[in-house]
Amino acid sequence: MEEEYITNGTNNTLNNNLLVSGHQNCITYYDDYILKKTNKSEIEFYNYLNSVNCSLQMEEMKNFIPKFFGTKIINEQEYLMIENLHNGIEAFNNMDCKLGRITWNKKTSIRKIEKRKKMYYESTTHLVGFRIIGAILRNKNGEISYKISKKEVSDIINTKEHLKDFFKSFITFEDKLNKEILLDIIKELEKMINFFKIQNEKSFICTSIYYVVGRNNKTNIKLIDFAIPGDSFEYDKIDENLLEALEENLKIWNSLL
Repeated sequence: MEEEYITNGTNNTLNNNLLVSGHQNCITYYDDYILKKTNKSEIEFYNYLNSVNCSLQMEEMKNFIPKFFGTKIINEQEYLMIENLHNGIEAFNNMDCKLGRITWNKKTSIRKIEKRKKMYYESTTHLVGFRIIGAILRNKNGEISYKISKKEVSDIINTKEHLKDFFKSFITFEDKLNKEILLDIIKELEKMINFFKIQNEKSFICTSIYYVVGRNNKTNIKLIDFAIPGDSFEYDKIDENLLEALEENLKIWNSLL
């Protein structure tokens, strides 16, 4: 049955150990890719980036998001097939940071806007323009040693110092900060920031930066979540909402040097 296909992926027994935010009911992991249940906007975004109509400017953005393998229809529901960012990374830690002070667009209901404004003030978003919404740390055997959920974050990580301490612990393995991974993260973030300093075609709402780092010194750092389209840009405008959040991420990583 196709329904079984969705709920029993190759690595599906690891699902609860892989997910760090609110995707438990819409993602199934396989070895090389994931199936993500999403909405029309995110599917259209991936299709656009991989179409002949994609602009030269936006073509570059494919370097900063999971690889796209098309879509799959299962039980009349269309799923994204995108890269499994954990693949090949040993005993990895993963962290999801929601980017931007503004997490709504013109179509968002007043109720949702008020809810997200409340979250803004209760989290580090009002301080640095982003917040951690989930993370998992593992020991050298790949066993979970620490897990933080979206509901817990605001009570645990609510200052700049808390963020710095957590970022440090994220790349500390067996009591030693991994400088090679730190430099890789900084290098990748600098590439993203340079792109968004000139990108003036689209804005992004509720997008996350997703970090995966492993004890084999491999990293995967990508932007994820494009289900909520941003409002259209005026000519030559950049996405300052997203850019600020990326720059604040970089400041923290640089401070660990």
